[in-house]
Amino acid sequence: MNLTADNEHGEDFTLTADHVWITVDNLSIRINKGGIKTKVAVWELGKEAEDDPIDCMTIYQDAEFRE
Repeated sequence: MNLTADNEHGEDFTLTADHVWITVDNLSIRINKGGIKTKVAVWELGKEAEDDPIDCMTIYQDAEFRE
């Protein structure tokens, strides 16, 4: 499993692999972690193989926060 529950309610999770796909209504969301950056991209459900997502963002972490 790519996600591990951080609490007994299964509401908070930790990404334990390089990426995870999450379905939210009619959207597929992919979260990728890699070094000092995390990428979040969104596709229409069923169109995940398309090159361009609906939207995406990259979050850069300060070097002091790296594990």
